Amino acid sequence: MKIAAASCAKIKWMREQPVWDEIRDFEPDILLLHGDNVYLDVSDNNIQDPNKLREKLRGLYSEQKKEKHFKALLDDIHRRNAKLRAIYDDHDFLGNNRVLENDDPDLAIVAREELIRAFSVPQTGNEVYSQTETELLDLIVLDTRFYRRKSSDNVSDRNGILGESQWLWLEENIHTCKKKFLIVVSSSTVHRIDGQSIENNENWERDHTQAFNRLISLLRNRSGALIISGDIHKNDLCDRDGVIEIVTSGVARDDIGNNYGLFTFDSDKVTVDMRGIHPSNQFHFEISLDNWRLPQSTPRAN
Repeated sequence: MKIAAASCAKIKWMREQPVWDEIRDFEPDILLLHGDNVYLDVSDNNIQDPNKLREKLRGLYSEQKKEKHFKALLDDIHRRNAKLRAIYDDHDFLGNNRVLENDDPDLAIVAREELIRAFSVPQTGNEVYSQTETELLDLIVLDTRFYRRKSSDNVSDRNGILGESQWLWLEENIHTCKKKFLIVVSSSTVHRIDGQSIENNENWERDHTQAFNRLISLLRNRSGALIISGDIHKNDLCDRDGVIEIVTSGVARDDIGNNYGLFTFDSDKVTVDMRGIHPSNQFHFEISLDNWRLPQSTPRAN
């Protein structure tokens, strides 16, 4: 079972994106696009008109899907009857670190509708969080944008980030999961990753502490459970609080990126291959179900 994970692609900056050919060569069973799949312009960060937001997002998704390497990957996914799973983050939702405050709620609805339109994502009712079950794993993709509010309002709210209904859905899916592997996808990082900017990057641990604690309590010390996240424009690893988090971000955003993750699941282990141009983004290792921890000295890829 193979999953390719990628986030943060800026078609306005990178008109040619050959990195998608490398992912296509991997022939993933699931292609996971976990946020910032396109980027609204800085000037769009304060859009108040839902129709204008729809126009902007629809145009950006159209441009990204026409990029020849990305189009070839999507065509291959379709041809092989593989699965595409996608979710938004801030830049393909309302804009940089933006959450609904006193804005028109139709803005969030438009962003959700355009994600569905672009990638035909599976839905839970009208929502875009979803669960995908295979022989070896359960893949849970969270919507961490639609119900998120300012951290000052949300830091002590145990329903923070996800909203009450999504939390109940998540808890039910985790408690009933019988697969060997459980993958939870968050567009922004759950942990505060070492070296992560205090000012610019959102994370559950700092901004939404009670929600962070609630998620960690569901996953702590569970063999086969890991979080995949993005947002911070690098590949990185975290093994804290009894939970493994693997971050991959910056697939096609600038000429030093090309960051993505390849995950191969076998009956007793997962092999993780983190790719990128810079050596700091390159990792290759295995995690065994018998010892569900990152290697103490995580080897770099050759």
